Amino acid sequence: MSVSDLGQPPLLTFGSATGAVAQRSPASAIAQDITGIYSLQRFSGGQWVPVWSKEYQGSFAPGQATVQFPAVSVAPTAGRGVYRFQFGFTWFASGTTTPLGSQLVISDSATDHQCVTPLRPCQAGSGSVQVGRLYSLGGGW
Repeated sequence: MSVSDLGQPPLLTFGSATGAVAQRSPASAIAQDITGIYSLQRFSGGQWVPVWSKEYQGSFAPGQATVQFPAVSVAPTAGRGVYRFQFGFTWFASGTTTPLGSQLVISDSATDHQCVTPLRPCQAGSGSVQVGRLYSLGGGW
C-alpha cells in the first residue's frame, strides 16, 4: 500500500497498483462466491477505528484458481495519524449464504506500506504507517 499526497490542495491518499488476489476455498471444488472487504483503520483512543471500508464481490467458476479484486485508492478525511490496512474475505458455496471459510489479513509488516509523501513526514513501521502534518502547515507528527 503506498501512502502519498495527491491533488491540489494535497490529499493524503492510500493506494495500490493492483488489488488483492484471492484463491478459491479448498473446502469445495464447485462454483464459489467470495466477498472481500477492504478497510482502512486509524489508531485512536487506544484502538483501531475504521475510517473507510468497501465491499467487493467475486466468483470462482469450477476449476478457477483465483479472483482479482480492484486496486485501492482512498483519501481519508483525517490527515495525520497512525493507519493500517485490513482485508477480509469470506467464501460461500455459489448462490448461497453457506460459508466455506473466511480469512482476515492485517498489514503487519513495515514492507506492507511505502511512503511516497514529499509534502509531509511519513514512516512505515511494523503493522502500521505514521503520517504527519503537511510541511506547509508546520510538519511534525
